Amino acid sequence: GQPGAPAKRDPDAPLLDHPGVRRIVGQAPTAACKTGLGLGLLDAFSERAKGASTTSSSAVLRERRNVQAAFAEATAIVESTRAFVLDSIAESWTIMVDGHADPTDAIARTRLGFVHAAREMMRVGELLFTAAGTSGVFRSVGIERRVRDLDIGWLFKA
Repeated sequence: GQPGAPAKRDPDAPLLDHPGVRRIVGQAPTAACKTGLGLGLLDAFSERAKGASTTSSSAVLRERRNVQAAFAEATAIVESTRAFVLDSIAESWTIMVDGHADPTDAIARTRLGFVHAAREMMRVGELLFTAAGTSGVFRSVGIERRVRDLDIGWLFKA
């Protein structure tokens, strides 16, 4: 084909031979890992917020408005990002399996979802780590570890 021309699927070739599928299959695990870390952060933070306080206040984290707002924002980010990634993968897959439409835009949207997931999970890490305050810095809590994993994961961009 022509350079820059959309990748077309040979209907007789296995679907995994499609260049767009190879791109998605190669990058999907990274996006899934980062989204999983975001979900893990929500769980670790939720567990910590039930009984922990910080050095700046004796109020339990879950009772603080700013912490509730940060958790709500983080939850919305994780859930909407996860939905975007899953929907875009499903759309790309359907178009490629069907073979009648050009999948270029759907593949680009899926890859955008992967990059978006990486950036947004970093934001979730920052939100929750900040909201946890001093109670979140300990390795045993799970927040610090997941934020560190997201930082390392940033080296393996989608």
